[in-house]
Amino acid sequence: MNDRVKNAAKPKRVLFMGFRRGGSSIIFEALQRLFAESGLSSSDIVAARHMNPEEKTLDVSELASAFQQFTLVGCMREPMVGEADLSEYETHTILVVRDPRDCDISWYHAQDLHDIERRSFGTLDAYLKNVDDSEYYLSLVEYGRKLGARIFRYEDIFFNPAKALADMFKGMDLPLKQSAFDMATIVLALSRTIPDVKSHNRSGLPFQATSTLSQRSLSLLNKRHAKLLAEFDYPLKPTTSRDLEIESRFEVDAIKRFALTLARANSLRVLDLQHRDAIINGMINRIEALEAEVARMKS
Repeated sequence: MNDRVKNAAKPKRVLFMGFRRGGSSIIFEALQRLFAESGLSSSDIVAARHMNPEEKTLDVSELASAFQQFTLVGCMREPMVGEADLSEYETHTILVVRDPRDCDISWYHAQDLHDIERRSFGTLDAYLKNVDDSEYYLSLVEYGRKLGARIFRYEDIFFNPAKALADMFKGMDLPLKQSAFDMATIVLALSRTIPDVKSHNRSGLPFQATSTLSQRSLSLLNKRHAKLLAEFDYPLKPTTSRDLEIESRFEVDAIKRFALTLARANSLRVLDLQHRDAIINGMINRIEALEAEVARMKS
């Protein structure tokens, strides 16, 4: 039997996963906006666990419970433990990966925010020399493939959010509105990406490792993450073309932000005019009612 026919009666569910410090929070927020604007439910069942380090590992049974209530569930950053029967759902899994070297850099700067138990090694070079998280990235990719995940690069989403969003849900037959896609695209296009990862609790720009690390640390990470770098076609050295793309991206974003500001200002003016029209129309209706009452009394 054709898989599409076999799954036709099953409720559709979307499971979202992403690398730690890989822009997954920003992307999941945009997807939540996309689903909300389309009248579909979503839940980040992992977010609360960050407040309790002892309960960060998610059990598959909790996912099964969430699937009973929500169409989109995330934002997984680690493989789940345990087993559960999800056969009653047509499950689509999305995994967002990011250059693991950039994730390492971002995790170093965010270690006090997300892992207070992690030992500080002082300098970034010392940290990268002593902390090897390569198995973490490999295990999440392996787990995603086990679930049949559609895998997307954070960098591609950064440079072309509209195409990435369209590709994520292609063929899923979910009732997602075009206007909702537009809003989610704007959220991603104007996401808080910044030149200096130290100054903000976000993942930052693509390809930071190749342009900011010392040659010794870059060579170390190139060897450590060789498998993923080759598999997802990440550059081993700085690429001028990408630098120019990033620079032009900020110019475009500035224009978009300005247009968004104008749109918001104009929408407020429209609402104000509509409010005034409503008051005037109310007064006209009241006057007409009074005139009718006066005419009735005279007759």
